[in-house]
Amino acid sequence: MPVLVVEIDRASLAELGPWPWPRARLAALVARLHADGAAVVATDILFAGADRASPAALARLLAPALPAPEAAALAALAPALP
Repeated sequence: MPVLVVEIDRASLAELGPWPWPRARLAALVARLHADGAAVVATDILFAGADRASPAALARLLAPALPAPEAAALAALAPALP
């Protein structure tokens, strides 16, 4: 079975933005590889700490900038977000 190595290179970073990429972007990459016929996908990426671009993290960052009712509603929803 052939092996294909997909590298995150300078061109990828220039096109898609600086590292670290949001985990949703990496998940989309893995989904695309599977859709294109990959039988197995392996990564050599350390996922240390929480995803700073996750919906829950963004909700926590945005809440203080909102009026009180909206901030409270967003704070209530944040724990259920990925």
